[in-house]
Amino acid sequence: METIIGHEKPIALIKALIKKGKVPHALLFEGPEGIGKKKVALWTIQALNCKEAPGEGCGRCNTCERISRLIHPDLLLLTPQGDSLGIDQIRVAQQMLQFKPLEAVWKAVILEGADRLTEEAANAFLKTLEEPPPWTLIILLASSAESLLPTVRSRCQKIRFLPLSEREVAEVLRRMGITDIPEEAIRMGSPGRALKLGFEEVKNYLATALTGDEKEVLKVAEEIGQDKEKALTFMDYLLFEVKSKAFQSLSLRESFWKLLELKEALLEHANPRLCLESALFELKGKLSPC
Repeated sequence: METIIGHEKPIALIKALIKKGKVPHALLFEGPEGIGKKKVALWTIQALNCKEAPGEGCGRCNTCERISRLIHPDLLLLTPQGDSLGIDQIRVAQQMLQFKPLEAVWKAVILEGADRLTEEAANAFLKTLEEPPPWTLIILLASSAESLLPTVRSRCQKIRFLPLSEREVAEVLRRMGITDIPEEAIRMGSPGRALKLGFEEVKNYLATALTGDEKEVLKVAEEIGQDKEKALTFMDYLLFEVKSKAFQSLSLRESFWKLLELKEALLEHANPRLCLESALFELKGKLSPC
């Protein structure tokens, strides 16, 4: 528990649910990538199963340690394969959940990138969400709840996670041994995204696009757009750069809102390359290279 930085409100809510014995069988953690939703999900599972500190999780016992290392037999983590979570992965989860826990009180499944469930997979998972076995906890992690089918959203209790403060981001990175922390990394509110794409690389990509010709813009968008998370990180960087300079010109203020729309489109499964192309062409001639 002491390893989690920030997210006091979501954690307080989860503790209250545990204390009242009203933990729903499906939780939806919604918030930006890389801010610690999975860490809180693992702590939740520890808190429900820890015998040393019930409702809190000691973080040190054999149960807590195996949960944190993702090697507990009653825990399954599903992550997207390529760009999506598919029906074969959901069937693995369903098969696992039909049996009683081997050791724990609660058998848990975490769906990382749940907003990337295919429609087929989401529909197949509905019955499990509607009628889960009594020992089941399912935690969906998503950047945007709106990307999930309404039928999936309605069967989960949503808990909203906000970006970390600058102080919290700095502390997370410091604990990871990163002492030379770029200002841009602190401002992003997401240690995960800050680390996913090095800032020197970001600046180089942006400088190339802003100073080069149309072919350079398309090349940058193509390279970054191959990875959706990388594209989201780059889009966040563009937003912070534009926001920090928006007071200098009306055109940049207008561009900021256009970039926000493009980010929302990207979260809603728009083509990453096309979103980045639009963003970079929007900024050419308006934003100076860093």
